[in-house]
Amino acid sequence: MRKSVVSVLMAVVMMGCFAGCAVPDNSANTEKDETSSQKLDILKSDMKLTEDQTASKIKAEYLKKNDGYKKSDEVVAIVTLPDDALIDTYLSGDTAEESVGDYAAGSAGAAQASRIAAKQNSLIAELLRAELISGVENRYSAILNGVAVNTTYGNLGEIEKLKSVDSVILSDTFNRPQAMSDTDVSGIVNNVDVYDTGIFNSGSVPFTGKGTAVAVLDSGFDCSHSVFAKQPEGDLWLTQQHISATLAQTNAAKTTRGLELTDVWYSRKIPYVYDYADKDNDVFPYDSEHGTHVAGIIGGSDDVITGVAVDTQLVLMKVFPDLDDGAKTDDILAALEDAVLLGVDAINMSLGSSCGFAREEDGNKINDVYDKLN
Repeated sequence: MRKSVVSVLMAVVMMGCFAGCAVPDNSANTEKDETSSQKLDILKSDMKLTEDQTASKIKAEYLKKNDGYKKSDEVVAIVTLPDDALIDTYLSGDTAEESVGDYAAGSAGAAQASRIAAKQNSLIAELLRAELISGVENRYSAILNGVAVNTTYGNLGEIEKLKSVDSVILSDTFNRPQAMSDTDVSGIVNNVDVYDTGIFNSGSVPFTGKGTAVAVLDSGFDCSHSVFAKQPEGDLWLTQQHISATLAQTNAAKTTRGLELTDVWYSRKIPYVYDYADKDNDVFPYDSEHGTHVAGIIGGSDDVITGVAVDTQLVLMKVFPDLDDGAKTDDILAALEDAVLLGVDAINMSLGSSCGFAREEDGNKINDVYDKLN
């Protein structure tokens, strides 16, 4: 039943054109039902590019002019190890837990994560000694076993030769998507029931999103918007207790030292916010309203807007930086991993087209990760 609600939500999420946010609510919440199951649906939507992505265009033009990267160009690469990630063990059927997040929180999952971390530490030390990398951007153990490292394009081949390495994936960059209200939709014909706002009218569906949570990976979010002011009533899927217990495992907490519940909890409607691009808890949209639009279409509600699933909770993950170019694959993966650990029911990723120079095998490896989450 949970899957049905989320499937409808994600199928129509890009049809609307507006959005919003809420008022802080620190009231105590009920505990998460540990018997409930988790099923992830992911929608990757390639939107029309914004016109102001100057930095991204410069990068794309540079890569085109040079037929790709030069050996000396600095890049971020995701280096994967051969051992299973937590999701691989979970999907094997050898665990009794209802979700990857539940497995990660248990003793068996914690022990596996510890083994993964130890081998990653050894690999990082090996790469540093060989002067093949200059630093580490992100580490992953839930949705893949790997580390995102700073290196040069010419070093990728040498890294791939190491026995402790399974693959090397070049982290690509994606342009910021454009808000639907700024696009020409005159040629779009909807043969489904929609509100005047263009959002799918889910009034005939016997589900409101109650007891679910959706992660939105996007450009940024105005959490003070009226469309997020209506708070879900009754039991919550993501409670303060659950977020607090899970937070230490997240990439967000490992990146921002001292991160606490009060830093990521905004309200009962928005139980978690974090900026994976700029490494802080400020998700405000500096130059794009797209994230606010999408989140409002999914679960917003005010005098003008009625979202598809008005009672769902929204986990808001900013993956586009404030001032730099587009969203990077390694930051997107960090957000995806945290969404899985938190136990969301669905993930919406709105990404513009690639503005980098990606190798075909890189796309295949990343798609393998996305497929595991379905």
